[in-house]
Amino acid sequence: MADGQTVQSAILDSIDDADYSTEHPVIWNVHFDDFEGGEFFSIYNPTPNQLSVANWSATDGEGTLFLPHDAKLPALSKLIIARDASSFLAQNGYLPKYCILPNDLGCSQVMTVGSFRLANDGDEILLIDENDEIIDAVLFGDETRNDESTDLWQGAPVPSSGKGRIIQRQLDGNTLLDSNTRSDWLSLREYRPGQSSFPNIRVAARVTPLLLPEHSDLILEQIAIARKSLLICTYEFDSFQVWSVINRSVSRGIDVTILLEGSPVGGLSERSKSLLSLLEEKGALLYLMARNGDANPPRRYPCLHSKYIVIDDHISIILSENLVEEIFDTELGSGNRGWAAILESPEIASRLRTLFLSDKDERFSDLHSLVGVSGQTLSVQSISAISNPPPIRVRPQPPMNIPCISELFVFPDCTRRASILPTLIDCSEQSFYASIFYADLIWKTPSYGSIVSPVIEAAASLMERCEEFVLCLDNSWFSKKDERNQYVIDYLSKERNHRGDSYLIGCPKSGAPFNILHNKGMVLDHHLSWISSVNWNYASICSNRELGLLIDDPAIARFFEQSIITDLSGDSAIPEIRTEMCMAEDRKGWKLYISGESDETGLRSVIFHTSDGYKREWMLMIDSSSRNVWVEIEAEDLWGNSASYQALIFPDKRMSVNSAGEFQLGTQFGSILSLSSGFGMFAVLVPMLRGRTLQRITGLLRFIKSKIE
Repeated sequence: MADGQTVQSAILDSIDDADYSTEHPVIWNVHFDDFEGGEFFSIYNPTPNQLSVANWSATDGEGTLFLPHDAKLPALSKLIIARDASSFLAQNGYLPKYCILPNDLGCSQVMTVGSFRLANDGDEILLIDENDEIIDAVLFGDETRNDESTDLWQGAPVPSSGKGRIIQRQLDGNTLLDSNTRSDWLSLREYRPGQSSFPNIRVAARVTPLLLPEHSDLILEQIAIARKSLLICTYEFDSFQVWSVINRSVSRGIDVTILLEGSPVGGLSERSKSLLSLLEEKGALLYLMARNGDANPPRRYPCLHSKYIVIDDHISIILSENLVEEIFDTELGSGNRGWAAILESPEIASRLRTLFLSDKDERFSDLHSLVGVSGQTLSVQSISAISNPPPIRVRPQPPMNIPCISELFVFPDCTRRASILPTLIDCSEQSFYASIFYADLIWKTPSYGSIVSPVIEAAASLMERCEEFVLCLDNSWFSKKDERNQYVIDYLSKERNHRGDSYLIGCPKSGAPFNILHNKGMVLDHHLSWISSVNWNYASICSNRELGLLIDDPAIARFFEQSIITDLSGDSAIPEIRTEMCMAEDRKGWKLYISGESDETGLRSVIFHTSDGYKREWMLMIDSSSRNVWVEIEAEDLWGNSASYQALIFPDKRMSVNSAGEFQLGTQFGSILSLSSGFGMFAVLVPMLRGRTLQRITGLLRFIKSKIE
């Protein structure tokens, strides 16, 4: 595949590239238990040729509608017949081909005889050609109904998916189902009016994997370099650090648009509303997806749960986490565990931009202003009341930036008869690593009733054949209140075979450097990494707006696998630190500080102690007049492991710096000598070492080491 080439994944059952054995038009979907006259049904042509449907008719047994004498159905296309054109337009965003009731929108009206009105508790539709032959039929709704008008339909009706939901014919792989039974229509997916139909795309991209909250400042850095536009979609927003960088972007003239869930669990906080209002006053555009009070129709998606950022036209950030304090405003060692990825790909940025514009389409009644959702005029809190200083962080080693193949999945679009997650797991053979916020063992579905989660079933099946199985589930207060994760752990623990330490199922180790495991990620067969907003429950996979990214690269897979193992098993290694030195801002001394390349898990605290009793956190200022400085450095990593290091520093007035305050390379380059001891590391930081001076310092180090040992 050429770089950047977009292709459809074979995993997604796309209606457009299906292999159909059916050679006649079929009834494709039906909206019968509707709101505000929004009922409709559609006819689909599964053949590669345009077909005439002139003088065809459809009946529900009480009324009949007739298609016009010039009606045609293009190849691989749908023809929609709605009851009321204006209601259909309001709920779906476009006009149907035909309608039953008169209208002034330019939609063609079909002729009817009798009363063609689909009953909310169930009905039938028969599709009849110009020769009065029944071509297709569907029976739906009340389970007690029986079809006595035709022998074409067999068995029980298709069950209702609920008020305002749509039933839709399914595909089995790439084959259109047409057995004239309810099995043709049963699906895990919940269909609603106005939903999108995005196929997934698979492209070449440069990917930077991130652990959160450790690498969240890299996300802030990406937002800060936007040149033209920012599109931000998130479930929650209350981070002052994110607000600050967006606020500066708006001030620079960057076009900023934010799409937010308007009804999160617990509602929008006052802090969130204040931060958003301030951005809106500054010029950012703000949209919230929420139900229009008690009015109908319902939302397109029960929950807007996707989390992504599009920067200009080529950078995208996909997250498992929201733009909240627990990720961006907390010091390392607390907050929420999550994953994210920065992608350099115009194709993925373009797809996410199209998705964003589709979801924020103001033609739909589930889009609101902030005041419209809160129901009141907001009194914006002062900045001082909601601001907090940026946390001081020494993050782990900066992650890699790798060219690889990545595949983007939009939910619920990629879920049809089955879910994509069980499919991914079923395709795995060697290994399975997962870090999950919560999972439901039992799903309550409209088509199949109560079932064991297909995701959990796929995981249990994989346990029987793979060599490594590692699952880490959250055990915070949120998950303990209903024990949902414990049910999954117990279920899988009973299913496991006994292959030793290659199988780990449990929760984060006590003392883990986060409060909640909020992640929704997997690693499969040591090369496929899944970053997503998708929890393992029915709503997330089958009805919510969610987003998933599949990355194909072994190095990125190892990066996330190690994170899961550490979260489960802990880290007992003593922390490592690396120091760096630069000219102080006033150019009257030097600044000794901790490098970002220190301990691979990050540092919780670093304290400098000097021989004269001076104590400083994170960095130390050294007067240029000092002849030498003895420093003890106490470090603690995110797992609570601590160590002490000693450094003997020899400032030198002849040390030169350039105009940027950086060390000049060459003969006056600062040097570091180090020796190990049982107490940690002795380091001598010497700005200039020449000849006998170097020999004396080396001898001094050996003397100190021998005295302590």
